[in-house]
Amino acid sequence: RKSLEIRKKIEDYEGISKSYNNIGLFFCNLGDYEKAIEYYKKAQKIKEKLSESPDYAEAASGKKGNAIALNNIGNVFFYQCNYDEALNYYQQALKIFEEINFVPGIASALNGNGLVFEALENYEKALEYYLKALKAHEQTKNIGEIANCQNNIGNVYSKMSDYDKALEYYLKALENREKLNDKSGLAQSYNNIGIIYKIRKDYKKATGYFEMALNINIELNNLHEIALNYIAIGRNYKETQEYDIALFYISKSMEIAQKIIMKRTIQLNYETMSEIYGLMNNFQKSLEYYKLSVAVKDSIQSGEVQNQISELQIKYETEKKQREVELLTKEIDIKELQLSRSRYLFIGLIGLVALIIVIALLFVKQNKLKEQQKTSDARQKLLRSQMNPHFIFNSLIAIQSFIFKSEPAEAGKFLSRFAKLMRLILDNSREEYVLLAKEINTLEHYLSLQKLRFDNKFDYSIDIDPRINTETISIPPMLAQPFIENSVEHGILLKSEKGSIKVRFKHNNGFITFEVEDNGIGFNAAKKIEGRSKKDHKSLTTEITKERLAILNKRSKRKIKFNIIDLCQQDIEGTLVRFDIPYKYL
Repeated sequence: RKSLEIRKKIEDYEGISKSYNNIGLFFCNLGDYEKAIEYYKKAQKIKEKLSESPDYAEAASGKKGNAIALNNIGNVFFYQCNYDEALNYYQQALKIFEEINFVPGIASALNGNGLVFEALENYEKALEYYLKALKAHEQTKNIGEIANCQNNIGNVYSKMSDYDKALEYYLKALENREKLNDKSGLAQSYNNIGIIYKIRKDYKKATGYFEMALNINIELNNLHEIALNYIAIGRNYKETQEYDIALFYISKSMEIAQKIIMKRTIQLNYETMSEIYGLMNNFQKSLEYYKLSVAVKDSIQSGEVQNQISELQIKYETEKKQREVELLTKEIDIKELQLSRSRYLFIGLIGLVALIIVIALLFVKQNKLKEQQKTSDARQKLLRSQMNPHFIFNSLIAIQSFIFKSEPAEAGKFLSRFAKLMRLILDNSREEYVLLAKEINTLEHYLSLQKLRFDNKFDYSIDIDPRINTETISIPPMLAQPFIENSVEHGILLKSEKGSIKVRFKHNNGFITFEVEDNGIGFNAAKKIEGRSKKDHKSLTTEITKERLAILNKRSKRKIKFNIIDLCQQDIEGTLVRFDIPYKYL
């Protein structure tokens, strides 16, 4: 505080931020988390403002300090079991650390993400983050952080019941901490080794390790860890049927946990007390503490928190990919500029004749690049059309609905079909032509998913002319799927009665006639109902399809024909989409 006052007088904003950060750390170690967040946020606001400075060095320092403060705030929310806020701050910090390539910060933020997913019992995801963090710490050769990360990995393996792996990483962590005489870390290692002995039912040895950890944490006045040590010793005495001693240690843990708001520890204390009183045949008290345990657990693991965390994770992954694409685009622009300058220099040296040759070559190459670009654009539009966010979102909502309705079998069946369809679409999108059998398989998965998603609103059939060999003939992939989507959403769903979709493959004198027919309200009727405020989705589908066919037809003498027929104009309900595709053998 004395340092802070001096820094304020001389307007040393960098120093003021450091003072706030140190005071926040002090309160965090005391378990006063509200005060810790208050001072960390003060430090973060100053660093955020400094990151916008026109001075490069000051801006760089500001970004780094801002990320450190965000990571510290994430730590405090994690201690309070406020996991959605913790993950939010960890990922904000990770984003900035990656932008400035600050490896120690990247490692710390990755470790924070791992802690959150471990607490949420998503052990595979936690292990993924911890291993990335360990790799980053090994780059910096920070023995203390390496030990911490090894300890966290040991924790995850322990929770996955791989106790040999857990002990392997705990011993690695202990060895590194002994090198540093890291008392806090040693206490943690003793505690974790004690847990392994408890699992192996060597309760005497386990209690010895827990007490070694407790003595160090009392010396350090680390309330958070003291509470955890007390409950570990109490649960050990429960196993040896020394219930009075067990309750004594549990009450000591509860006193601290309630004081500094350790929700997870409070819940575990209630749960342990319920178990102990049950073993003592005091069933009234056992039930009382059981209810308290369930209430606290529900507050921690609410569905709303889980959804917020999932959204934050998806947001971070999406932003990361976007940054990678932007960086790659800039690198391509730089390389193209360098190549262009080299060409101009070469042209100047070799004279007029060479210039004409180079221009001719460039002209040919440019045409090829344009052709490739058109193909690439069409593929990308196709892929976006097939895997549109609307379809994916609604499919996941349907899966979630089955889970909430306690229908795991239906949810599992839906999820399995959904995963297979996504794999088929991704595989097919890379090829200009695929076997007809593979395309039919994709259509089958897609139609069955749509039928399940819209609660059997329609029936479907796929008819194949027996003269067609589906294992030798190939067609362009995924021509029909966007039109099937239109059939359902713009035709059948607007009807009150049940609809139908018929997919047909006919042999037609060296061509395959590929048809998709629905009995919806028809193209023109749907357009009138939906109005001009919504841009018609079918027109976009038609445009993308025509672009694809134009590219394919340019390379072939025999052209693919494409037509959309509104059957309502023929006094029949529905729409017919028809492709005439020349035979092509793979």
